[in-house]
Amino acid sequence: MEEIREAAMARYENLFEDQKAEVKDLFMKMDSDGDGRVSLQEYLDHPKKDGYDQEMFELVDKDGDGYWDFDEFKTFEFIYKVRGFLICEGCSCYLWGTYYACLPCYDAGNDAFGYNLCCSCYRNKSFQHDHTDFRDNHRICQLRRPKRSQRNASRPVNRANPRTIIKDGEREMEEMHNAAMAYYENLTEEQKQQARKLYELSDTNRDGTVSLEEFLDFLSEQNFSEYVPPNLFKLLDKNGNGTIDFEEFVTLYYIVKVCRGIITCDGCGGNLWGNIYFLCVECYYAGGRTYDLCCKCYHNKRFKHVHTAFLDSYVLLDRMQLKQLDRMQPKQQTQNTPTQVTYSCILDLAFLDYLNSLDHSYNGWVL
Repeated sequence: MEEIREAAMARYENLFEDQKAEVKDLFMKMDSDGDGRVSLQEYLDHPKKDGYDQEMFELVDKDGDGYWDFDEFKTFEFIYKVRGFLICEGCSCYLWGTYYACLPCYDAGNDAFGYNLCCSCYRNKSFQHDHTDFRDNHRICQLRRPKRSQRNASRPVNRANPRTIIKDGEREMEEMHNAAMAYYENLTEEQKQQARKLYELSDTNRDGTVSLEEFLDFLSEQNFSEYVPPNLFKLLDKNGNGTIDFEEFVTLYYIVKVCRGIITCDGCGGNLWGNIYFLCVECYYAGGRTYDLCCKCYHNKRFKHVHTAFLDSYVLLDRMQLKQLDRMQPKQQTQNTPTQVTYSCILDLAFLDYLNSLDHSYNGWVL
């Protein structure tokens, strides 16, 4: 939930002044007694969409005092107007961080948001579903982005430069480790054996662990160095004993075989995998290299970039699904009938005209 708060504050700080005033006005309307805070009863009395119940109020109430101050309200406004929320189909928990989505359902638009699972339910197979092709949400964002245009064909994707030191981040690596183990547990036995063979190949002295020297030799021999920053060994070594065991190796396997590298912040160089982060919309749709920022850099405007429209990674993933779904719909308009453009309720109104300008043939999808 802390990631959501950071993303909400980052978005708010980058709104125009009139948009900030709209957020403040909504807060004041919900604060019916005018005491400068929103109580649970005021929240429940205010008209809103289904699903925003007492549990949501308590999640947003960071200090647990039974009221929302304006900063806490910004988090609610971000969830309600921009991001929305997803529920795990296995255990019904909220999906705020990394999660797995059924790729066929995502592409088909089944149940509006597809079929989604937390890493724990996917790892433990605590679900029943017709399809077996699941990908984590970060990977889907990469897989379903537009292909590079001819103009941008030579631009590299934004993954960590092999010479760049990735800033330590226990939360980010824990997210990646959980996703990696969930991925591994759902491999076929043959695929698991392939991962095990790679681990044995890296363990040249056959002591059951991989040292730093063995790790570096393995990366060089397998041509994986381009995907791996020099301090990744330290980040993978969860228990800090100077070696990597098989579970820790699975995270490396996931990085080089599935993620094809680590996405880093263009502001501070931090690891963005597993986090909510902001992407330049125009760079994303142009193909080639993306321009990505952590919430703190976007919040504090610690970057210089030629474009100004950014969306967080979760909203952009939803935008991609809606756009793809719309292309499946039959066009029922005459040559003289202007295209009617509507948008998902979770998209930020500040970007609607801009997003539409990127693809004039797009008819939006209303959830």
